[in-house]
Amino acid sequence: MPDVQGQPTLALWRRLDAVHYLMLAEHGYADSAPLSTVFNPLAPVGFRVLDRLLPGPVDLGAAVFSMLSFAFALALLWRLCATYYGDARLGLWTVAVCAILPTAQAFSAPMSDSIYLALALAAFYAATTRHWALTGLFGLLATLARSQGVVLAVVAAYMLSAEARARSAAWPDRLRYMVVRGWPLAIIPLGFVLFLLYRDTLGLASIADVYSEKYHHYMISPLEGLVLNFRTLVTHPFGPHSIDLSLLVVYLGLIVVALRAPQHRRVPLLLYTVGHILVFVSKVNQFEDVVYTQGFARYVLALFPATILIAGWLRNAKDWKRKTFVAASLSGLLLFSAVHALGFGAVF
Repeated sequence: MPDVQGQPTLALWRRLDAVHYLMLAEHGYADSAPLSTVFNPLAPVGFRVLDRLLPGPVDLGAAVFSMLSFAFALALLWRLCATYYGDARLGLWTVAVCAILPTAQAFSAPMSDSIYLALALAAFYAATTRHWALTGLFGLLATLARSQGVVLAVVAAYMLSAEARARSAAWPDRLRYMVVRGWPLAIIPLGFVLFLLYRDTLGLASIADVYSEKYHHYMISPLEGLVLNFRTLVTHPFGPHSIDLSLLVVYLGLIVVALRAPQHRRVPLLLYTVGHILVFVSKVNQFEDVVYTQGFARYVLALFPATILIAGWLRNAKDWKRKTFVAASLSGLLLFSAVHALGFGAVF
């Protein structure tokens, strides 16, 4: 680890997953550091590029990369609300809510949260404007940031099929249109495939083996993951896992709320949210007799449809409800920022 003495602010970010991202930026993928090799390459590459352009340790390049990515994500959030929702004021509320979510400090950390959200939003926005080549490109980059980006291929394919249905009632015409216009969407899952192939050329242990042997993670079916998480919530309601399990319940509840609200009851938004949650819960941790999805509280930062839904509720809520939400959210943000700075907490 490089010397970051004299850089106390930057040194505070060297915690938990951030350590692995910074290690990849400095040393690349190596069998001598298997714990780091499960993380996708886009964020570390971005850190390395800015490190070459800026003076100081790689931590500075990582901080700038994360903040620029978050600024890009916020701009896209506003733009998406203004166009897809037709409500620019909702965009302002959404930007504010996104910035004060309890675990939002992860957007500033040297990890992949900010760049993934930015690229997922870019892919979704490109699909709403029918720029399918850009959708494929941004989706590919999102998948290089996090493997869960493959969900964007499903979302974009549905949006393309909806456009094809609007243009023609004949199936042959629809299929022809989807092939001609939508072939760039096929490159979205390619990011995950390329990552696996690259790791294979280096002779690294499989991601599944690293997860099970080093992290005590294992992959299961999404349905089984949901069952195990809810079982843990019932049998072990209190502990370091409580925040992850509580937010799983909250975000599943937000899906139900979205189904009841015409403005948010849109298939692409629901596919994005449900698809990501199913991917999240398919990875579980086992600590003795406690099995749950560690990190869910941070993963949900990527669920921008839920953030927009919360912002819409907050805009129309009574003043005391707004103040209560803001106070609670900011308190959580301060708490989890401290947790991260001190290097504690399973939510990261």
